[in-house]
Order: sequence, then structure tokens, then C-alpha cells
Amino acid sequence: MKKLLTLCLLAVTMCAMAQEQPVKSVAVPEIVDKTGQVSTVIKQLLQKSLIQAVARTPGYECIDMSINFQDLNQTPKSASYLLIAEVSPFKGDNVMVSANLLDAETAQLINAIPPTMVSTKNLQELKETFSQIGKKLLSPEN
Repeated sequence: MKKLLTLCLLAVTMCAMAQEQPVKSVAVPEIVDKTGQVSTVIKQLLQKSLIQAVARTPGYECIDMSINFQDLNQTPKSASYLLIAEVSPFKGDNVMVSANLLDAETAQLINAIPPTMVSTKNLQELKETFSQIGKKLLSPEN
């Protein structure tokens, strides 16, 4: 009986420790468009999709810098990571999207999504593709 009680106590302690892993904050600033030719709708859709992907990923919380901070050039001190996404026009109704996850203190590259061509014709597919980019950045397999 004593051994069973000890095993139960050990199991409860291990579960509690596993759940107490620190949550990592990811700051998501406005999307970079060096050409100025990508529509505001596409940039906002990309940003909001990335924000949702971060917020829905266990172990992460999102800081939406377009809402919470007046100076968008300054990373919040509470952020562990900075998610920088860039979008540029490509042939026809396509855009190229790339994204980097950086350590907020050192700017060390944690993960990157290489340039990906995305069609802008179907907004639902576009949103799903943008969301997948966010999930891949936070995935430990990459």
C-alpha cells in the first residue's frame, strides 16, 4: 500500500512539473513589405494568421505589436522571440512570403521559413497557408 501511494504521489508530481514549463512570448510586428506593392489586406491577413498560429500553439503566447505598442521598432522586454515575416509581389496574383523566428535578446536565428510562393486568389487558402507558416516556425522538428 505504501509503494502504491508513493507511486501515485510521484506520478502527480511529475505531471505537475510537466505542466509548469514556462510559456514563451512571441512578438509579432507588422509585416515587412520592402516594395510597398503588397495590399494592406494581404499584409494584415498574414499578420493575423501568424498571431493566431502562435496563440494556438501550446507553450507560446503572442504579443501583437500593432495593437500593444506605439513604437513598433522596439521589441517588448517580455518577448522571448520576435517573428519577422516579409511579403513581396510575385508573378500575377502571387506573393512570396518568408519568415524568421529570432531570439529577442540576441537576434540569433531560431527557425526560418524559406521564401514560399502563395496565390492571393483564394483568401481562405491564403489564410491557411499563412497559418501553416506560423506553425512550422514554432515546430521543434524544423
